[in-house]
Amino acid sequence: MYAVYRQAHTPTAVEFSVYCNFISSREKNLVVAGTSQLFVYRIIHDVEVDEIEVYGSEAQSGTQLATFSFEVCDSILNIGPCANASMGEPAFLSEEFQSNPEPDLEIVVCSGYGKNGALSVLQRSIRPQVVTTFELPGCHDMWTVISEENEGGEKKEADTEKKEEQEKAEPPLEDDAKKHGFLILSREDSTMILQTGQEIMELDTSGFATQGPTVFAGNIGDNQYIIQVSPMGLRLLEGVKQLHFIPVDLGSPIVHCSVADPYVIIMTAEGVVTMFVLKSDTYMGKTHRLALQKPQISTQSRVIALCAYRDVSGMFTTENKASCSTKEDSLLRSNSEAETIYQDIRFTVLSSWYRAAPPHAGEDVPSSADAAERSDHYAASSRWPQPQSLQVCFL
Repeated sequence: MYAVYRQAHTPTAVEFSVYCNFISSREKNLVVAGTSQLFVYRIIHDVEVDEIEVYGSEAQSGTQLATFSFEVCDSILNIGPCANASMGEPAFLSEEFQSNPEPDLEIVVCSGYGKNGALSVLQRSIRPQVVTTFELPGCHDMWTVISEENEGGEKKEADTEKKEEQEKAEPPLEDDAKKHGFLILSREDSTMILQTGQEIMELDTSGFATQGPTVFAGNIGDNQYIIQVSPMGLRLLEGVKQLHFIPVDLGSPIVHCSVADPYVIIMTAEGVVTMFVLKSDTYMGKTHRLALQKPQISTQSRVIALCAYRDVSGMFTTENKASCSTKEDSLLRSNSEAETIYQDIRFTVLSSWYRAAPPHAGEDVPSSADAAERSDHYAASSRWPQPQSLQVCFL
């Protein structure tokens, strides 16, 4: 009679060799091996044979203290045992792969045993079904971004949106809710923007930067906006419409970018790191923009690589959550007060400028809205929803 509990970790190669002995007197592990799975149990109590000889095999009268149930602790999937194998060419292969000078072979093996028996096909790589093919010479990198634009590049009308709201009474499919709208191809001295739909066509006019290469492109703001990073600046777009452009001059061009919504971190060729965050600003009707935030990192050594990710579990957070929340609340209050003072000073200076500087003959005077728009880059009334913690890894 055995009482067992499940193994707490996946068996290693050394443990597997011990398990193959069925029972290890040292570790007291019990193994039940299937055709394609390995079940590991650990014995916590056993009845010695000597006790059976002394006290007999009859059940002793007493009270049952505990019951035990068997559960699958771990399973190692494999294609063994392999009874036979055969190698040959695939039956169906697209024309694009037939011109490969190296033969594209695959192996068919008879794997498993009993009810778990099957034919397993082994191939070196994936072989997708090619829908269309066209040559794009000189492309160095490519990205796909999600967009809610239609094929004409414009937003749907209000009546169409009402119909969509009625249709949204039923939960939409995940594939329908998140469709890639644009394919961005970066060349050595230009960028090509392709719109995906029933057909793939190139966009001649859009808010994307096409006169130079693209360093990075992706989605931000819960896939509502598109960010395009070029060697000398960042662009925030909604579909094909450009919402915000930030020129960046850090002494060297941007060579790398990493995004962890709503944060955007860029790195220059000289190892200078700068961070931007997506904010919500209701002033002047421009509700979304990117704001600069200086990361607190050491500048003694040059950064050669970085990656930003969201620490949802809090495992890599160096400060406790209480201090982080208190510090963030105080920072938000101080930023709000500073922005209010900044707006008051800005409008005071603006009104004083109008009184002190009358227009000359034939000179256009900017409106108050245009003058305020020039300096509203740093006037954000509220932040975009922040993740629990942002971690940046530098090398």
